[in-house]
Amino acid sequence: MMEVREAADGRSGRRGLSAARVGLLVGIVALALAGVAGALVIAGRSSSTPESTVRDLFTALDNEDLIGVGQVLDPTERELAVDTLTKSWEELKRLQVIDPGAELTSPDWLDLQFSDMEFNVENLDGDLAWVEFSGTSNISADPSRFPFGSFVDRAVSRLNPDAGDWRQSLEPPTPSSGDFEGGLAVIRRDGRWRVSISYTIAERLRRDAGLDLPPADRALVATGADSPDGVVQALVRAANDIDPVAAIRLVDPSESSAALRYAPLYVDGLESAAADARRGLADLGVTYSIAVDSEIFERDGRTYVSVLPSLLELSVEGEGSVTVRRTDECLRVETSGSFADPSIPPDVCLEDLIADSGGFGLTPFMGGIGLLPEVDSPLLSNGPRRGLEVVEVDGRWYLRPLHTVTDSWLENLKSLQPEDLDSLLDALTSMAEPFGTLSGPTAPLVPQG
Repeated sequence: MMEVREAADGRSGRRGLSAARVGLLVGIVALALAGVAGALVIAGRSSSTPESTVRDLFTALDNEDLIGVGQVLDPTERELAVDTLTKSWEELKRLQVIDPGAELTSPDWLDLQFSDMEFNVENLDGDLAWVEFSGTSNISADPSRFPFGSFVDRAVSRLNPDAGDWRQSLEPPTPSSGDFEGGLAVIRRDGRWRVSISYTIAERLRRDAGLDLPPADRALVATGADSPDGVVQALVRAANDIDPVAAIRLVDPSESSAALRYAPLYVDGLESAAADARRGLADLGVTYSIAVDSEIFERDGRTYVSVLPSLLELSVEGEGSVTVRRTDECLRVETSGSFADPSIPPDVCLEDLIADSGGFGLTPFMGGIGLLPEVDSPLLSNGPRRGLEVVEVDGRWYLRPLHTVTDSWLENLKSLQPEDLDSLLDALTSMAEPFGTLSGPTAPLVPQG
């Protein structure tokens, strides 16, 4: 169990983490956060001070209380962890990647111990604090006890017929023990203090740069748009105008809270870089324009906007131009000047050009967000409808990029069936045949001459 000891002067004098130990601790915390999702109760424990919040975090880690770890997270970040990791775990069990009886809570393959912990709190403003910590850690793991599913067994036996009891051959990493120190940003939401990953990153960058924390009233304000379609059109305008700050203002404030709060530290530099880019293109005589069509759809009570690029124009003064325009048949390519190629028919379809070159199909132009190979595969043909997630807050609509990524991941998992993974395994096996088989569960493929 963890012994907590207050620091007399707020500094422990312990040495910093090596790169290897930082990576190990980050990985362990990430695994712990994944475990949170398995049984997390959304109502968090009442952490009344920044120090008690971080103490709760390490107490939960020390006791391998993964629910407790999640209860000290910022609600938005916790929501992303819960929605993504819980559902991912269940889908991976359905796909036989994880054992069907495996639970995320109390993993018997992982042991965490933290002792001699000391904390020092620096109040940054009324709702933001920085908590430095130091202590001793002892971390060990046994990968042979991880609940791999039957698909992993099949994959190993197919790719390496000589693997045998491959689980037992997984050697545990050398246990890590020693002194460590670090810091976490803690924010107050609805009267409760919570650890925030995004604020921790922002505050760490600020401290490393030696900059002063700007007043809260100087934070960038998200403006959003008046409709779901308006969000996409405003995003396209920002791309056409090379205006990154306008794009940031379109993001859901709950996702971009730290970026908005710390904006005064980087906005001037961002706007200066954008201005340099605009001047550089103008000096080269380059102009471009993007236009899109969009369609709104609902899924599981959430709103999405699918983006269908309809026009891309690029011209260089004195050189010529390229235009890609959506028609009812395909994406027509029109060229002029030095961009024209006599070997390419006029008004050719972009899809035909790509197919002739053996390249990749551009599925965003064909029906949604994403770049995927144009191949006949159940992994792709039965995929979900893609779109950007948007949300309404106080009458305005905002983009949710993090939720878009996690939702896309989950919907793709849901669209798969175990036989799809077996088809992928067949393809991988065929690709590996010219190289021979693996000589061990972790050995590289070696070409056979």
